[in-house]
Amino acid sequence: MKLRKAFVTLTALTAITVTTFAAPTQTIMTKDEATNLVLQMMPRGSEHLSTSYDTDDQEYEVKIHNGGTKEKFEVKVDAVLKSVEELDSETYVGFDEKAKNRVKKNGKYNPKLNEKEIIALVERTYPGAVVKSVELEKDNGFWIYEVEFKSTAVYGSLEMDPETGRTLERDLTFNGLGSVDKPTTLPSDEIVEGVVTENQAIQKIYNKLPKGSTFVGSKRIIENQKVKYEMTFTYKAYHIEVTVDGSNGLVDDAEVFTLQEVDKNAVNRYENGRYVAKYSPAQIEAIVLKHIPEGKVTNVQMSLSRNLWVYDVDVTLENGTMDLIVCPETGALMSLDLDMKHTEVPMVPIEPSKPVKPEVNDKLLTEAQVKALVMKLVPSGKIIEIELDKDDNKWIYEVEVIDAKYEYNIEIDAKTGKTVEFDKEALDDDHDDHDERDDD
Repeated sequence: MKLRKAFVTLTALTAITVTTFAAPTQTIMTKDEATNLVLQMMPRGSEHLSTSYDTDDQEYEVKIHNGGTKEKFEVKVDAVLKSVEELDSETYVGFDEKAKNRVKKNGKYNPKLNEKEIIALVERTYPGAVVKSVELEKDNGFWIYEVEFKSTAVYGSLEMDPETGRTLERDLTFNGLGSVDKPTTLPSDEIVEGVVTENQAIQKIYNKLPKGSTFVGSKRIIENQKVKYEMTFTYKAYHIEVTVDGSNGLVDDAEVFTLQEVDKNAVNRYENGRYVAKYSPAQIEAIVLKHIPEGKVTNVQMSLSRNLWVYDVDVTLENGTMDLIVCPETGALMSLDLDMKHTEVPMVPIEPSKPVKPEVNDKLLTEAQVKALVMKLVPSGKIIEIELDKDDNKWIYEVEVIDAKYEYNIEIDAKTGKTVEFDKEALDDDHDDHDERDDD
C-alpha cells in the first residue's frame, strides 16, 4: 500500500515537472511578411526577385533589384525576431573611365572627393555614424574608397566611388532596425523622392530627337545629393550630349556639334578682300526660327573659327538660352549649347548639312542703300568695311570709313536707315595702308 502511494506521488511530480518546463509556442514570420518588410526599406522602383527560408537559422534571404539605381540587394531577416539582420548590396554601374587617368604629376591618383568629403557624406547618410577608417584602394583597375563605420542603428563597411561619392557596395548589420513594429527605409547617399530612372530619362530625350537618332551611352552622377544623367546620342553627322535632372526629368543643358567638316570652299569666298557669305544674317535668323519657333534671336554675328567663317547666333527661350554656330555656306547647324533652367525638354534643332532655301521677308536695307546713306554723312570718305549684325534684337549695319584726316565708325539701323552711332578719330601713319584698298 505504501509502495503504491509512493508511485502515484512520484508520477504526479513527474507530470508537474514536465508541464512546468514545456517550451512556449513561437510565431514564425511568414514569407510575405519578410518580403514586404524588406521592400519598405528599398529605394523607390525596387523589384522583388526571390525570398527563401533557412530552416536551421530560422531566417529569410530576400533578393531585390532596382533598375533606377542599378543595384542588387540581398537582405537577411530574422524570422523569430521579425527584424532585418544584414544587408549586402552592389551596383552594376560602370566606373568613370576618366578616373583612371586622374593622376598628379608625381604619378599619384588624385580623386575628385577627398577623405573629409567622403566622411561628411557617410555621416550625412547615416545619422550618428562614427567613421572608423577610410582607405583609398585600387580594385580591378579602378580606385575606390573603403569605409568602415558604426552607429547605434547600423554598422558595417562601404565601397564608394571617389569621383561621384556614390555607394558601390554595402555590407551592413542592423541593431534591431527595420522590424515589423518599426519599419524603416534604407539610408541613401542620394535623393530618392521623385527620382526619374535612367531609362525613363533616356527614353524621354530619345522621343524628342529626330527619327534615326542613335543612343550611344549614359552616365549617372551625383552632385550635392542630386542625381543627374549625362547621355549621348548621334544623328547623321551630329553628336548630341544632354544632361537631365534626375529629380524631375527636365533638361539642365545640352550640346550638339557636327562630326563632319564644314565646306572649306567658304574660306576662299572673298570679294575685294572681304568674305561674303552665301547666307545673310537675316536668312540665318529665319533658318534658326524655323527650327526654334518659340525662341527669340538676340544676336547674329560673323566670326572666324578654326580659320573658317561661321555665324554665332544667340537665342533666348522662356527659361533658358541657346548659343548656336551656323555654317554661312549651307545654313547647317554646326554646334549648339543649350542652358536651361528646368524647362520642358525642347526639340533639339537639327538642320541637314545641305543648302536650304530660307523664307525671308525682313525688309532690310541693302548694302548699296546703306552705302548711299553713309556717303551723305561723309561725302569725301571711302568705305573700308560694311557688315550686317544683329545686336540687342536690332539689325545694324556697322560701317568703317576713312577720309584724308579721320577714321569713322558708323552704325546704321538696317530697317529705318537712321544713324545709331557716329564716331570719328584722327588718322595717324598706321592708317595709311587703308589707302591701298579698293571700294567695295
